[in-house]
Amino acid sequence: MTVISAILVAFSMFSAIPVPQPKWNEKTMKYSMAAFPLVGVVTGLCLWGLLWLLSRLNANVFSCAAAVTLLPVILTGGIHLDGYTDTADALASHADKEKRYAILADPHVGSFAVIRLVTLFLATFALLTQFYFDWRSTAVLGASYVLSRALSGLAVVEFPVAEKSSLAKQFSDTAGKRIVIAFLMIFAIAACTIMLYIGRWVGAAAILSAFAVFVHYRILCTRKFDGLSGDLAGWFLTKAEFWMLFVIVLVQRLTEVLA
Repeated sequence: MTVISAILVAFSMFSAIPVPQPKWNEKTMKYSMAAFPLVGVVTGLCLWGLLWLLSRLNANVFSCAAAVTLLPVILTGGIHLDGYTDTADALASHADKEKRYAILADPHVGSFAVIRLVTLFLATFALLTQFYFDWRSTAVLGASYVLSRALSGLAVVEFPVAEKSSLAKQFSDTAGKRIVIAFLMIFAIAACTIMLYIGRWVGAAAILSAFAVFVHYRILCTRKFDGLSGDLAGWFLTKAEFWMLFVIVLVQRLTEVLA
């Protein structure tokens, strides 16, 4: 039952997919971070199903781009975008660390958050209009949802956690670290293997971009915020997925030009 409870807690916390609600306590949360990448697995499978349906409907490229842009938001309920926008506001303030934490905790949405969010959606949509929806690239994109969550989970368990963080601190403190790290590493390795084997250069470039964002994330957590928080975790996942998409499209286009 511990395994099932961990999966249910992960989906309850990190997705909008309806699941039975387990009791939230130290026992049920202990290994829930290990199941976090499963949300990415479901997102990737839904991506395949969505594109299959759109192909049957003969949908044009703009409809496909809009649908794929919105799919992760619908499945997650926008939980990661919430952290992304809060962090965008905090970083744009150029204030001291104490003020940045106050901005993260503020429930109001600032102007910089709105600007960053609109820019993110427009850029994602524009990239997807240039995306080749062949099976190789689609597989890489689907696996990227797993890799981003595996890396995010590893950060929660391994990065220094800010004392003022509640959720990230809770997961970090209750995680059975060795088991959680082992499962997250398995998910990360599996995602990278799929991306490399199927996507080749496209997959390799996407993986490198994800790890580049991960390194930047580590530096950001320690220099700007004195540790990881739930909002920063959402910022990382959003940035990692965007830059993986960007690199996939870039390599696709370069391959076409150089062919």
